[in-house]
Amino acid sequence: MEGTISPILTNLSQVRLASAVGENVAAAVPVFGIEDCLRYAAHPGVRVALTMIPGGPYISVAGARFEPGKADASIDAILADYHADPIDWWVGPESQPADLGDRLQAHGFKLRETVPGMAANLHDLVEPSCPVGLNVFLARGEKGWQHWTEACLRAWCYDRELNVETEPWYQMCQQASGDTLYLYSGWLDGEPAAVSMMVLGAGVAGLHFIQTRPEYRRRGIGSRLTYEPLIQARQLGYHVGVLTASEQGYPIYRNLGFQAVCSMRVYSWEP
Repeated sequence: MEGTISPILTNLSQVRLASAVGENVAAAVPVFGIEDCLRYAAHPGVRVALTMIPGGPYISVAGARFEPGKADASIDAILADYHADPIDWWVGPESQPADLGDRLQAHGFKLRETVPGMAANLHDLVEPSCPVGLNVFLARGEKGWQHWTEACLRAWCYDRELNVETEPWYQMCQQASGDTLYLYSGWLDGEPAAVSMMVLGAGVAGLHFIQTRPEYRRRGIGSRLTYEPLIQARQLGYHVGVLTASEQGYPIYRNLGFQAVCSMRVYSWEP
């Protein structure tokens, strides 16, 4: 994923950290806009992507900053372009106008979930133990991308009977040769066990797509797949890590040094 790198965030106030969570989610959206397999479109004031990940296709929308007088027209424009597909629209502290969630609901969206946005000072991380037999790899080159794709699909599709097209995922891996996207896979005793993704954007290191196969959970693997990317980000000069937490992941991230700084809401549209 090539692109302009935002200046590294040094303002660690609660307000700035809260905004950085949503801004990093928006920075991650273009990851899924890949050539002909995954389309990425730029609407003014927002990030929009169509992805074919398992369960797709669906639309991801984030980072909306609309002028109040133009917000409803902007929502209408996105619905006009993408109404045939399900839409997940992320709304956070950085979203504008402040009543964006209410406006989305007025357009037929439903509030699907509210999740904690979390941030950690990378200089205060608590190192978790590393399970015996675990190796964490940064995907680089053809072999690395193949390994990440295999680990990702094994972790993501464990409960789905899907004929998953691997090419879009593999193309996403190829973007990792850039300087803002990093992909990690964890292999336990030679078997793919977990994956994670780090996106450098909005001046922070954002963790996304942290997935562990069910049979490998509760062994500390997810903690390592969170911790090791952040150590690399720290070595690159970053001060802050951010993520959005599931109910299961929240205590894990707290143990690593993350604190809740905001709430992120996901509004869904069903055609």
